[in-house]
Order: sequence, then structure tokens, then C-alpha cells
Amino acid sequence: MDIKKFKNGKIKMSIQKDYDIENDGSINENVYHDDMFMSDLSLNQINGYMYITDYNTQLVYELGSYLMQNPLKFLLEELEEKHTLYFYPLNKKESRSLLQDLENGY
Repeated sequence: MDIKKFKNGKIKMSIQKDYDIENDGSINENVYHDDMFMSDLSLNQINGYMYITDYNTQLVYELGSYLMQNPLKFLLEELEEKHTLYFYPLNKKESRSLLQDLENGY
């Protein structure tokens, strides 16, 4: 997966066809561990909702509701279908509050 972070906080995720796609057409799950981890991005549940957090920039990105069973599977399926995803950060105040809640175990 190719991950590009923009100065305004936006994140672009796109798949690399020769590297990320398995023989059966699915996306290799190692993209989370390899590419997202190396970009300081992680999936976290905070207050019952799923978010992508960037500890390096202290920004948080909405991913989905508490109804989401498997956020990694959702992310991979969306990438498989659309090939490119964009995420826009919550504002700094909301991001700080959510990261504090995560630290406090909510």
C-alpha cells in the first residue's frame, strides 16, 4: 500500500497492484502491519467508534461506527473496490480529546 500524508493532514491510501494484491484478487493483510505501521498509523476503538490514529502528527481520522465488526477487513475491502481512499482529519481539538480518551482507556 502506498500511503501519502499531506501537509493539511489528509491521508491518501492506494494499493500497489504488483505488491499488495494476492493471486485470488484480495489484498494482502500485511499492508496493515507493514505500510500503516511504518507510517505511524493504527486502528483504534475510542468511545465505541473506530478511528485511524496518527501518533506522529497527533491527528485522528473517522473510520466507522460501533457496528463495524472488523475494521481491517473493511479497510482492505474498500481499497480492493476503490483502489484509493482519502481520509480527512478531525480538527486538532477533537483529535486531542479522542487521543486523551484512548490513553484513559475509553
